[in-house]
Amino acid sequence: MNADKNYQEPFPNETLRSEFDVTEQIYITQVASKIKPIYRWVKGHQDDNKQYDDLPLEAQLNIDADELAGIFQQQSGTSRPIIHMLPSCPALLSIRGISITSNYRKQLIRASVEPTYIQYLQYKFAWSDEVVLSIAWKSLSLALPRLNRDVIITKICNDLLPTAETLYKRKFQDHDTCILCGKQETWDHILQCKKPTRTKWRRQLITALRNRLIYLETDFSLEETLCTVVEEWLETSIVESSKYPERFHRAIKSQNHIGWRHFFSGKISQEWLILQETSTKVTIGRKRLSYVWGVSVVEVLLKQFIKLWELRNEEVHGKTAELQEQIRKEKLSKAVRQLNNLNEQARPNDMCLFHLDIEDYIVKSNVQTIASYISSHKKAIANSIKKWTGASQAGVTSIVDWIRHSNSSEQIERMHSRHRNTLLNENRNKERLRLARIRRAAAVSRRQTSIAGFYTLNRTSD
Repeated sequence: MNADKNYQEPFPNETLRSEFDVTEQIYITQVASKIKPIYRWVKGHQDDNKQYDDLPLEAQLNIDADELAGIFQQQSGTSRPIIHMLPSCPALLSIRGISITSNYRKQLIRASVEPTYIQYLQYKFAWSDEVVLSIAWKSLSLALPRLNRDVIITKICNDLLPTAETLYKRKFQDHDTCILCGKQETWDHILQCKKPTRTKWRRQLITALRNRLIYLETDFSLEETLCTVVEEWLETSIVESSKYPERFHRAIKSQNHIGWRHFFSGKISQEWLILQETSTKVTIGRKRLSYVWGVSVVEVLLKQFIKLWELRNEEVHGKTAELQEQIRKEKLSKAVRQLNNLNEQARPNDMCLFHLDIEDYIVKSNVQTIASYISSHKKAIANSIKKWTGASQAGVTSIVDWIRHSNSSEQIERMHSRHRNTLLNENRNKERLRLARIRRAAAVSRRQTSIAGFYTLNRTSD
């Protein structure tokens, strides 16, 4: 409001502020009426930790206004997607018949991206429309900024963590087993592995979840049931609703449809929020809104999962930098030995791609050197094997032996060097051409994304 005093016409950036139309109309009205108000900020939600009657008048008025606004939103807000345009703001952004008054950039990006993203999740996890609408997306989206771990959170929420199963499937390693117990390391196994370090983590998870529910003044029956069903799934992979009171059946069945593994990536059922909203427990301060309760629960789950993944990485890759370097070199050494053992299957004139003494090369090389060798020579060696297999079937013989007897070692080394560079550059050129084709195809197929269903999701997640 104080910024309005500095100009006659608002700057473009000012008009993009949240609720600009309301604040600008207030300012214009007080100027027209020759009112000289004093603006003062009052901290909100002070009744969370203090009784209403013990607060100063300004704080009480702020709480009353907030409560009245909440009542209006519950009774009439959802039925009024189009707001009235005020004289102070002659332009209004509307997406699919719903007025947008704040976070314009974010809302436009979401309207463009979110439908495609939801379709991707439905395809990947085999979710029906009903399952998608049952997830508390609002609680998840509000919890993410609290963590400030964008990369790992993106991997967790989209099931992109490089587990041993995933790395083996994509041929980045030669096994898919857990380093602790030898069983297949899937997403579920990381959560349910029976080794002592994972058992300790599960106890910490339940403790952290229970402490947060107590802090949120959650009804005891809801607190106890939620912690128990989480513990049951971690131990048995199955949660039977019949074991619990009937009032919790809808929430348990809904979470079963979503998947309990997704519970730990923040995709909790809205039925849990409904149970919190309908609970009759008397709280010290004002009872928290159900979606705010959900935000706090999701935050705890994601924080604990990040701790689990970091624990897993320490167990797989080593805790200190020196140990990580040592373990990585052992893995790369194994890979480069396997690559070098393919020399008998490659063309004789491509022997320049291999090492005569691979063990000596490993000892003298650091991790980066070995990794660079593997990445640069792997495709060239594969191409050489493919070509020699075809040539052998056609009865072609090699002239390498003749060259070796007719030239000095220096001449042969120069020939090998030129030939090696030719092979490596050939693969790089092929990769550049492949990427260029992909970019051209993407440019041709790029179209405006539909925003159908975007606000349906927004409304159901409130």
